[in-house]
Amino acid sequence: FDLVFMDCQMPEMDGYETTTLLRKLEKEGKTPKKHSIVIALTAHALRGDREKCIAHGMDDYLSKPFTIEQLKQILEKWLKRKEITLDRQITSHQELNLDNLPVFDESKLKNFEIPGREHDKSFLFKMLDLYLQRTPELLTELKKAFENNEIEKLDRSAHSLKSNCAMLGAIRLAEIAKRIEFAAKENKTEEIKSLIERLDQEFAQVKEILEKIFREKH
Repeated sequence: FDLVFMDCQMPEMDGYETTTLLRKLEKEGKTPKKHSIVIALTAHALRGDREKCIAHGMDDYLSKPFTIEQLKQILEKWLKRKEITLDRQITSHQELNLDNLPVFDESKLKNFEIPGREHDKSFLFKMLDLYLQRTPELLTELKKAFENNEIEKLDRSAHSLKSNCAMLGAIRLAEIAKRIEFAAKENKTEEIKSLIERLDQEFAQVKEILEKIFREKH
């Protein structure tokens, strides 16, 4: 492969372990290429995440959600240039007031346009439909995990919810899911509880917006 996009959070063997093993096999001469370009894909954007990826042998880092333009830039950067100086600068995480965040950013829907076929909304409709079906399931999984004190499952469900919402443009709901995920890692029960209480109301607003977009674009 010319380039590998490596998901950092995978079951059984995550992206860090996979890349470490790949580099070991490369050193032992057991792979077709001496060095495969590996780009980390992660929904995290915290200080130190890029350094962690680089330390495990990855070449670069792309934070989800990403745009078509960002994807294009990373491909051009690694597939057309031989010498690369990595930009290791990380934007510090700042806590935002949830109520100051927009419920939805419709510009994110451009990520689902088919290149060269801007008027073809079939992929967009498919993604909207999947999101509207999957999100209630994730919300139920997340709540049950919290009730049963299954922290690892709670973390995983919050991570999936965060990624799905951010990619589609549900900005505030994505931020709530992100905070639940981070609070789960630190076992902050009261904070998780207060955030979970907002989920249904926030999703109801997103659902109303998406259903309206569905009707208008059909």
